[in-house]
Amino acid sequence: MAANRTVASGGTAEAAKAGAGLTIPPLIKRNTLLIAGAQSTTGAGMGLLPSLGALMVFQLLGSTRLSGLAIAMLGVSRFVVAYPIGILADARGRRFALSVSLCIGIVGAVLSGVSMLASSFPLFIFGVFVFGLAVGGGMQLRVAATDMYPPQRRAEGLGYVVTGSVGGSIGVTLVVTAAQWLGDNANVDPLAIAWLLAPVVIAPALGLVWLVRPDPKEIAANLADYYPGYVSPPSSSAAPTASGGGFFSLLRSYPKLTAYISSFAVQGNMSMIMVVAALVLNGHGHALPAIALSTSIHSIGMFGFSIPIGLLADRVGRRPSMLLGLLIAGLGTPLLVATPDYWTITCGFFLVGLGWSFVNVAATALLADVSLPSERGRAIGGNDTFSGAANVVLALSAGPVLEGLGLTAIAVIGVAIMIPPLLMLARLKQPIVAA
Repeated sequence: MAANRTVASGGTAEAAKAGAGLTIPPLIKRNTLLIAGAQSTTGAGMGLLPSLGALMVFQLLGSTRLSGLAIAMLGVSRFVVAYPIGILADARGRRFALSVSLCIGIVGAVLSGVSMLASSFPLFIFGVFVFGLAVGGGMQLRVAATDMYPPQRRAEGLGYVVTGSVGGSIGVTLVVTAAQWLGDNANVDPLAIAWLLAPVVIAPALGLVWLVRPDPKEIAANLADYYPGYVSPPSSSAAPTASGGGFFSLLRSYPKLTAYISSFAVQGNMSMIMVVAALVLNGHGHALPAIALSTSIHSIGMFGFSIPIGLLADRVGRRPSMLLGLLIAGLGTPLLVATPDYWTITCGFFLVGLGWSFVNVAATALLADVSLPSERGRAIGGNDTFSGAANVVLALSAGPVLEGLGLTAIAVIGVAIMIPPLLMLARLKQPIVAA
């Protein structure tokens, strides 16, 4: 078992130094920009659900008890689609899997908008489920990012792509603000208009994805062809090996399991906070644009610092970065529920997102480190399966906990779920990736 707790560093110390010093080729830079652009445009649409989901449920049902249902449905969708879309990405390539996901997202957005116009709760559930499939499938953008970089610069490459989501977070505020203006002037529900505007910002990502050449999976299988001087890890090192045997075989790897549990914790905590934040801010009389702004600041925490976080994860290792992320998320949670002050709530919301970012970048890089390119989509898809489960369990519990026990209980639960991954990470022995 001790061996299972050790993560490959990408080879010998000499190989690590060589990998860290490799120049990123122009083709990789071009593909990275395209994928980051796709991440940005899709983010403007995908961010609507955490911004508006709780308010949609409240408007349709008139109760906060099921306020976490929208986020929970997102979790159900991610749970359902994450591993299958990983299989598709491993079999047909990242571009094909991403294109399928984006098309599904456009359909889901339209259904969600129509559900609000028709005040149809069943259609809302179906629309959010379909839209959630696209959100889960869109996570394969991270796989494409890790494919194109050598192990010693993998988290850095992931950081470049994930940072594209900052544009999406700004786009969410613009879409919601435009929807509010259009709704006020046309006397139409702005919640519906926001969803009907979403396809306009999601569609361009399709073109960006198809401009990526060659498919990132092909790059991953032939890194030496794109990085002159790159030396793959020797077979005698703790090189990644294929798990084989399907999803449950992934759990036999201690590093993978640790990444999964860490992601479950920060995602579950964040799903509760997403539910609570919108309701609390709305309860204090803040308008939709103000709520969207708070969510955007949270999103900046999630994505805006991905490049320095990636550089840090490459330099000091995946484990310390994940530990720091869990601690930051644990610090932000009490801040968010301790006061009715807008900016204190928003600061806590930001820290929860920042902690998630540390874990997201480092855990994704860790999973890529210990997975072959032929199974990387499934391994990272497995991580999204755990995150989806967290969304279901914690988001659904947020409403009843809020009504029955209050905001303090939300904070206690959010901090408590950080403890298991902290203990698991304490046992994970991982060398520094970049010397």
